[in-house]
Amino acid sequence: METGLHGVALLDLLIGYEKAIIVDAVKTGRHPAGTILDIETGRLNPIDNPSPHFTGIPELIRLARELNVCFPKEILIVGMEVVNTEDMGTEMTGEVVAALDQLTERILSHVP
Repeated sequence: METGLHGVALLDLLIGYEKAIIVDAVKTGRHPAGTILDIETGRLNPIDNPSPHFTGIPELIRLARELNVCFPKEILIVGMEVVNTEDMGTEMTGEVVAALDQLTERILSHVP
């Protein structure tokens, strides 16, 4: 499923699934653009946000537990390092385009 939703809005999309792979752009500043990263949700620290629009995966997991809804017990984030996550556009950078096949292979490697 492809979506531009983020924050609490993702809760409705994930309810009812046992496992999920989330693919997203990430900017850590520690890797060159185009680097593919497997991010385990257990390694993410929850943060306090001023708005539910900026709720992250750790907060969604906590909220799902509090609501006692069927939420994926296994969530893997496959991220691609990008130069800029603030500006939205329709064109991908050359580094991202060059890494798309590798990204697809990485995602498929996690699908049984």
